[in-house]
Amino acid sequence: MINPVLWLIQRISGAVLAVVLVIHIWVMHFSTESGKIDFNTAMQRLSQPYWKWLYGIFLFFVLLH
Repeated sequence: MINPVLWLIQRISGAVLAVVLVIHIWVMHFSTESGKIDFNTAMQRLSQPYWKWLYGIFLFFVLLH
């Protein structure tokens, strides 16, 4: 039998990943006027603490899941 706590953690991490993945896809593919993101745009975005936290959470939950 699977531990219910591990099952719950798996479900929560899956839900968080679904939300963060939608944000990631939206930002990477639909948020710019030209539709293309270059290195400078990516570095400018990653210089903001919000994006560092978002991608840190994304990585953590990917590894957890």
